[in-house]
Amino acid sequence: AIINHSCTSNAVRVFSGEAMAVHANAPIKEGEEIVWSYLPPAQPYHARQEQTRGKYGFCCRCKRCILENEALEAAPHVWEGLKALDYLNETGMSTATIPKPEKFDDFVETVEKLLADPLLSNEASRSLRLGYSNLFINFFNTALSSNVDRSRILSLATNLHFAFASFHNASTEHLSILHLCYELAATTSSTSTSTNGSSAAGDSARKKIAFWTDQLKRVHMV
Repeated sequence: AIINHSCTSNAVRVFSGEAMAVHANAPIKEGEEIVWSYLPPAQPYHARQEQTRGKYGFCCRCKRCILENEALEAAPHVWEGLKALDYLNETGMSTATIPKPEKFDDFVETVEKLLADPLLSNEASRSLRLGYSNLFINFFNTALSSNVDRSRILSLATNLHFAFASFHNASTEHLSILHLCYELAATTSSTSTSTNGSSAAGDSARKKIAFWTDQLKRVHMV
């Protein structure tokens, strides 16, 4: 391989015709190895391990895999609980197989409680959350067409953004989450401002939109 694999990449590749460009997506120190992910980042630990062994012939021991392995060994009940929801963590689930928003919300709350387990560090929790990105994205897709509180969706999407920023900045999935956060911030802020009508509400709304605008600019500049 030209560049080695890591589930915590510091570079991404972009194609233009037959040309390939490599961009840093995180600070790289002098002498530090440039690595990118051979796999989509939004996969749980066991799925990534199966793919690196089966497709590439090696067992990944990157920072993220070591972190998650140690966390799940310390809290096996978390692993069991998350794996039980793997069927909701598929890419592009059809509407026929996605649970109703209210029921799906219960599953999401189960994930949130598992990730808040005191045996997990904040870093481990963010890494595990990234592996269940598709579950959250599937929930967002069904929740946005229902009456689920937009502020709750924004809160969940914000946590997902920080997970991507920590371990796989500027991926396609990360950009999608950022655009969702921006749209939700604009919508919820507009609703709050029109309801409250105060200058404080207006200032808060502008700050939220400015924050997400800055986050989008940072990632698009990668």
